[in-house]
Amino acid sequence: MRGKVEPDDWRPIIASALFYKKKLRRRIIIGGTLGALVPIAIVAALFYVLPILLTQPTTLTSHGQPDGIVPLGTAIMLTTIPLWFLFIGSGTLVLAFLYKKRVRLLADGDAADLVGTSSFLAVLTKIATLDTDDLGKTKHRRGAGVTGIPTLEQRIIDLQNYTGQSPR
Repeated sequence: MRGKVEPDDWRPIIASALFYKKKLRRRIIIGGTLGALVPIAIVAALFYVLPILLTQPTTLTSHGQPDGIVPLGTAIMLTTIPLWFLFIGSGTLVLAFLYKKRVRLLADGDAADLVGTSSFLAVLTKIATLDTDDLGKTKHRRGAGVTGIPTLEQRIIDLQNYTGQSPR
């Protein structure tokens, strides 16, 4: 971007990053924690409800020897424990990335309040039209759209719909 974007053009982007890092950090931590509680609550509810709903008896076996007769719901829960941990981990990550993206867009709103929505939009549009190495890397930054980093297009659309005074 050197030589293509003026130093003054970086003001809204730096302001957004500072709002994200400094002012919204507590919100990120609380949102991430609450996002982790959702998959845990789902798994806990299933651990409680499945044995009640699926009460027909079944025989558990290990190494060809019967271990005993238990309700089908309990058998399912016991044999799929690794999948539940995978669900908790992946569910937490997905919710954390979605929340992180939302908070980054809130930081853009705070920065737009400070430097002006039109100037921020102008800078993002200018950056979106640049292609630094003819490979499309300007529009498709590493991790954008997947890891909680909004794409340039998402940031532009969000700012176009922004009406002022970012809610916290």
